Amino acid sequence: MSTDERYFLLHTMEAQFLNAFPQTPPAVLEAYRAAGFDPARKLPAYEYAIWRRCLAVQREAFFPGLPPDEGYEALGRQYSASYLETTMGRALSVLLKLLSTRRMFGRLERVFRSGNTFSRVSVSDESPSELLLEVNDVFCESPRYLVGMLERGFAAFGREVKLTPRAHAQDRATFHVRFS
Repeated sequence: MSTDERYFLLHTMEAQFLNAFPQTPPAVLEAYRAAGFDPARKLPAYEYAIWRRCLAVQREAFFPGLPPDEGYEALGRQYSASYLETTMGRALSVLLKLLSTRRMFGRLERVFRSGNTFSRVSVSDESPSELLLEVNDVFCESPRYLVGMLERGFAAFGREVKLTPRAHAQDRATFHVRFS
């Protein structure tokens, strides 16, 4: 799938760029507008390139002192916290609370696809408490964004998971996952 066929849905954009940091300074909101996301004129979906530009703006604005990998991981954690407060996030939470950690990972593609048009996820067991997670896109230049997003998201359900990136090429990544 080419980047011009990938879209993020509005509730995902709002969770990352508006709800994650409610006190977003006007200069950052203006930078979002310049990047293609105007919070005053919302669209149902946004091109992948707009997401990437806005995420870079957000990392530089809110985590300027961190190395890029750490900044993206911090953004992933903020995203999970704010997404779970959206209508879609609350609806997904009802279902996910009922599932085991392994089954939650098995539903990850559906969860991602509730917020975008392109995610593909593959999960394979390595042991009763370890998985290999493969994703077709890490949503930014660093796989650590997904580390932050997933570790924080699972923690919200009382699940402790540890993701370690194993491979990252272009947008794709593979992670080793441990859980208890």
